[in-house]
Amino acid sequence: MEPSTLFIGGLDGFIFEGEAPQTCCFVPAYCLSSEDGVFRVDEGDYVRSGWGVRNMRFNDAGGGQHLFPDARRPIVATDSDRVRTFIHRLEAIDAA
Repeated sequence: MEPSTLFIGGLDGFIFEGEAPQTCCFVPAYCLSSEDGVFRVDEGDYVRSGWGVRNMRFNDAGGGQHLFPDARRPIVATDSDRVRTFIHRLEAIDAA
């Protein structure tokens, strides 16, 4: 199952479910590895990328500093309202 691919802020990346309920995370491709269809997030690269903070801000996840993706749960379909809203917020980065 391949996650949805996006190009945001000059980076190729993928969308995963977040560890917090009802959240989504954009993960730059360079923060991911895949072996036999199983994804792994390099948490150090992910935190340094700043996307943990951005993902927290682009979701209605409550308090906290970072939102981490659940690498076992890639988002494949982007047609739900929740995912479309998240993508719209991400796309605002490119529009700014």
